Amino acid sequence: MNQNSIQEKIKSRLKLGNACYHSVQNILSSIVQSKIKLYRTISLSAVLYRCETWSFTLREECNLHALLNK
Repeated sequence: MNQNSIQEKIKSRLKLGNACYHSVQNILSSIVQSKIKLYRTISLSAVLYRCETWSFTLREECNLHALLNK
């Protein structure tokens, strides 16, 4: 894959993760432990699926860390 293709996949995955998080945010706001467990299994999995071969720029890495800190 070329670098543009990888960057587009990363952006797409981050958008999917954010959309997933926001779609279930109202449900998850009441119970903290459930929120953490569901986030780790749903949103985080969607974002990080097959990412072990990606090479991140500093900006993309910061965006990923921001998503992980939500």
